[in-house]
This record gives sequence, C-alpha cells and structure tokens, in this order.
Amino acid sequence: MSWPSQLLDLNPLENRWPGLKHRFHKRFMELALCRSTNVAAIEKYCGMIHEAWTEVDQKLLQGLIESMTERVVAVIAAKDRLIDY
Repeated sequence: MSWPSQLLDLNPLENRWPGLKHRFHKRFMELALCRSTNVAAIEKYCGMIHEAWTEVDQKLLQGLIESMTERVVAVIAAKDRLIDY
C-alpha cells in the first residue's frame, strides 16, 4: 500500500492532540501564565506538556493502537480517501 501523504487516519496519536492541547491550555490558564520565549518559561511549558501527556488514559491509547488493523482495511477500501475515524 502506498502511504498517502496527508492521511491522518493512519496515525493513531493524531486523535490525541486536541486533548493534549486542551490539558496544556487549561493548566496554562490555571497558572495565569502569559506567553513568553525566555528559557525559564519554555522549560516550564515543556514540563507542562510532559504532565499533560502522562495524564493521557493508557486504555485509550491502547484502543487507538488496536484499531490500526481496522483503519488500514478501511483506508484500502476507501482507495486512499479519508475514512470516518
């Protein structure tokens, strides 16, 4: 199977980015932070992203991984067009 360049359906983590972004933003707002590019702020943001990632439900990630066979079959059947995932 050729790999379609823009087909997000074959990346199980693509479904997790909105949740990760939401967790990060919520924490950002709770701490009343403001955007900054200084080294200390960037290190703090990196730590916050790491915390948000570790809060991701492992069962959900496992389910996304286990859905890959179904995703590949659906993509092949759709002839490389978007599928409903």
